[in-house]
Amino acid sequence: MKRTLSLLLTAALLLTGLCGCSRKNSLIFYTAVAAPAQGFDPQVAADETGRMIVRSCFEGLVVADKDGGIQPGVAASWTVSPDGLTYLFTLRPDAVWHLTTNAQEQLADRLPADFRLAVTADDFVFALRRAVDPAMNAPDAFMYMNIKNAEAIRQNRAAVETLGVHAIDARTLQIDLTRPQSNFLYALAQPAAMPCNETFFNACIGRYGTYIKFILSNGPYYLSRFDENSYRLNKSPDYRGEQSPKADYLWFYYVADRNNLLKDLADSEYSCAVLSDAEYRKLRAKRSFTVERENDVLRCLLFNLNDPLLGNADLRRALAAATDTGLIAENAKRQAVYGLAPERAADPRVTVHPHLFDRDKVAPSLEKALEALDNASIELTILCEEQHGELMRKLLQEWQQLLGVSVAAAVKTVTAQELESAVASGDYQIAFCPLRARTFGAYEYFGAFTSYSGANAAGYSSPTVNLLVNTLYSGDDAKFAACYRSLENLLANEAFLLPVWEESTWFVCTKGVSGIDYRGGDKIYFGNAARS
Repeated sequence: MKRTLSLLLTAALLLTGLCGCSRKNSLIFYTAVAAPAQGFDPQVAADETGRMIVRSCFEGLVVADKDGGIQPGVAASWTVSPDGLTYLFTLRPDAVWHLTTNAQEQLADRLPADFRLAVTADDFVFALRRAVDPAMNAPDAFMYMNIKNAEAIRQNRAAVETLGVHAIDARTLQIDLTRPQSNFLYALAQPAAMPCNETFFNACIGRYGTYIKFILSNGPYYLSRFDENSYRLNKSPDYRGEQSPKADYLWFYYVADRNNLLKDLADSEYSCAVLSDAEYRKLRAKRSFTVERENDVLRCLLFNLNDPLLGNADLRRALAAATDTGLIAENAKRQAVYGLAPERAADPRVTVHPHLFDRDKVAPSLEKALEALDNASIELTILCEEQHGELMRKLLQEWQQLLGVSVAAAVKTVTAQELESAVASGDYQIAFCPLRARTFGAYEYFGAFTSYSGANAAGYSSPTVNLLVNTLYSGDDAKFAACYRSLENLLANEAFLLPVWEESTWFVCTKGVSGIDYRGGDKIYFGNAARS
């Protein structure tokens, strides 16, 4: 039904002459997403759907390709100083913003008469200042903490204007770091580092990235319409970069009924979708699909450190010592894991991981917790999906034996989407939930546990973890594994994340669809998408 509606709307555009291509040769792709978009501001977009759309509508200084290489984006070229601390970018002269007719009409009284559409170095200065500004709570902020003065700004000890990012002229940008970061160019390809025009931003009076009229795009596509369930992206007539796409339109649909989604996928009503393990097992017509599998999900017990009770480390350690995660996995007929990162983000050289289950440590840790909390008893709730309700009830039986009457716990079952929403908003005590690695490597995964990340689901904060994540990609490969071990041991000791088993994510392209580049999480690129 939704696909039929989109075809009718597209045809209407063609008939009214708003698209230069004929209906016969229009190339359209339909992506099913698991949740509605929450906004389209690159610096603060945190939800998967919003970030997915941002990646198609904006372009940073550079672009990361499928193999991890860095390609030109708005920057035509760049140099790095021998000490790895100074980056100098030269912007291409044909990089421009696409100002929609809607935005032009609606903001006519707020934009200056001489408003220029060239993408300039100042747009990146303003964007990166927003990315590290503590008031923005950007989920990717941790990636830019090695920029000069970024940490001081994040800690409110310096003004954002002191950030080590400078426009030498309209087409030349300089970025100064305090320490080398071997993946810094990759960080500059992420949403938070994509440009933001300060004049247009101010004209939006606090609503930038919320409606069509408040979006200014510089990427291969622009957002042409959306409602609470669907989003249409049109190929931009103003884009002149190296990532020029083949598709004329991209449609993203939020599908709440996942069973209905599986039926529509089997009937090739969608071009592609990301599925969980359980969903993929139910999917029909797999033989005609192109499928990619990633072991990128860690099913774990996550404790909310912002909770008045679970903010106590001794209580968390008592619960962790009473939790036999291996038994939980065995009861679920799964292979237990003990590393704090799923395979996709883990360092394969690190094979020994902390085990927190220890019956002898339960009583002393619980005694300290009850004394500190000045409570004779504690009530807790575990949030989980219905399919895991019985597993968690068995865990509570184990807890009762080891923790006694001092801890009363209950299980509350919710849908997968409700669980994800509760964890994202911090509205939980303990969640048996999936944590997904958004990319290959440990940097982004562990970065989510820094106090600089706006996507810190557990609310954990430690200056030591901040420092370790900042130095994880220092460029010294020999130190990487040691830094990784330190991170894992430190986080494990805080006992807020108990890994249980790994799960897979499946990226499915339906019959005849090829060239869609999936790299995990919100990273779906359509530049080479084709249909046979």
